[in-house]
Amino acid sequence: MGVAGLFVGFAFFVLMSIAAVTSSISMLEVPVSYAVEAHNIDRNKATWLVGLILFAISATICLNFEALFGFVITLTTQCGSTGTRYYAVYICWLGFASQ
Repeated sequence: MGVAGLFVGFAFFVLMSIAAVTSSISMLEVPVSYAVEAHNIDRNKATWLVGLILFAISATICLNFEALFGFVITLTTQCGSTGTRYYAVYICWLGFASQ
């Protein structure tokens, strides 16, 4: 596609970055609202607090990705089928309990 392909590719990734930021803001709304309503924290303070907590968790995951990825693989291969069974029983129980 030549020069047009470079422009389209660049525009695509810029727009995807904007979409990621707006989605992140939307996902931050629920825990912030909970903190404001349940703990009577100022909205600005709650936003910073929740944002910093999520940043710390995300940074931990990024910096320890190899160890955490190995842990997740081990967890899913050793406990995955058992956990899936418990999850299925729980979902069925919720379905029958609501009737």
